[in-house]
Amino acid sequence: MSLKPWREIATPHKDVLAGTFKQSEFAADITQVASGTALAEYQDAYAYNELIQSWHAIVTASHEVGHRGEQQGLNL
Repeated sequence: MSLKPWREIATPHKDVLAGTFKQSEFAADITQVASGTALAEYQDAYAYNELIQSWHAIVTASHEVGHRGEQQGLNL
């Protein structure tokens, strides 16, 4: 049994697909947050927490999948 590549399961954002993703834009710019010009999900503490919790769940799940795959001898 082999796993499908992640790009066949989840569609990346357009900037990732186009190769224009900027690492510096991945995290909130604290200056923009303080001045009120950051994206809405960074301005609202509840929305930001939901975003972070979602990413934490994804990372935790991916680590678990990798660990289980290694235990079964899969090359992930």
